[in-house]
Amino acid sequence: MLPEEIQGDFRQILDDQYYTEDEKLVVKQADALCAYLKSLEELSAGNNEFKLAKKRLEKTLKLRASRRWNTLLKYLCLASASL
Repeated sequence: MLPEEIQGDFRQILDDQYYTEDEKLVVKQADALCAYLKSLEELSAGNNEFKLAKKRLEKTLKLRASRRWNTLLKYLCLASASL
């Protein structure tokens, strides 16, 4: 929790009631991507309990795909490949 005296300064970026519908979709897609990456990590560690989650998240990511999101992923993948 932020100190009361600065809560107003951060309200518009922390309170989702101020987000546009497009921003809300980006946050949902980013959350699904993080969960998907976590499932890949768990599967690579031998935790097969994440197989179903991986399949479900793949479907979710495909359903929510957009040109903007695909471009972002392309550049994220290129950036991580160069590390």
